Amino acid sequence: MATEADKKRAQQLVDEALQQHHKAKSKHEKRQWAETHLPLLEQAISLNPDNYKAWAGRGTAKSQLGDLEGAIEDLDEAIARNRDNDDAWNNRGVEKSHLGYHYGAIDDLTAAINLNPKNAAAWYNRGTAKSELGDNKGAIDDLTEANKLDPNKDDAWTSLGVVKIALKKYEDAIKDFDEAIKLNPKNYDALGILGAVKYSLGDFAAAISDFRKAIEINPENDAIRRSLQAAEIALASHKNAEKPQKETEKHHTRLKERAKSHEDNFDALNKRRWWLFIFIITIIFTFIVLFTQFFYCYVNGGVIPPFAKP
Repeated sequence: MATEADKKRAQQLVDEALQQHHKAKSKHEKRQWAETHLPLLEQAISLNPDNYKAWAGRGTAKSQLGDLEGAIEDLDEAIARNRDNDDAWNNRGVEKSHLGYHYGAIDDLTAAINLNPKNAAAWYNRGTAKSELGDNKGAIDDLTEANKLDPNKDDAWTSLGVVKIALKKYEDAIKDFDEAIKLNPKNYDALGILGAVKYSLGDFAAAISDFRKAIEINPENDAIRRSLQAAEIALASHKNAEKPQKETEKHHTRLKERAKSHEDNFDALNKRRWWLFIFIITIIFTFIVLFTQFFYCYVNGGVIPPFAKP
């Protein structure tokens, strides 16, 4: 039985560990946190085995150090001591998912959501677990809810875009990747996938731009570098293919212009011919009239014909 002093000291150790954990952002920092604070959390458990936060904290530390099975065991202990702790259910679901136990993970994450429907991390993690099982529609629903609850997580937007690609919703996926990059311009995963989507849609120039940005952030990513090379080759081939096509289009345009010019000339010639015909007919008619008058006068002794009198 832990004394009140032991309980107090245990809680102090837990609070200190959790406070430092919140400050750790990168994977390297989180691993350093785990290495430093794992002994303190073990001490807290020895002082007060009923402190569920100590068990949950040690489970988190073991997870950061790669001991996923040990993390699940500690989270089992944490849940056994407090079944209303949605974070413990969420964390155990994450560890199960990492080990490939996606159905068990979904059960734990569903329990976390039922306890706290506003737990954005639980919605996100359940969405990724559903995606691993091929339930893309369910994954989109969960990831969309996660982004509604916390729209500032670039990883959640990236994951949502990836699932939409699986459903061939490319334009929607591009919007999600754009949102992820806006939140975190150094998210090279989002940049790389965004470039791949644009490449598949034939927008090679935009794909090249995204791949180059991703490589600037992570020069060691050989996959993105190979994608960049493929996009550059595709763009060059596309431009070479456009040249004869453009020349053909220009040739067709010139032929159309010539045909139009010939047509205009032909119309003008026809008009001139028509006016010439009218002129000739007028001359002939005038000649006939004058000849008739002359002949009438000649026959009738100079009498002007009636039709010619004014």
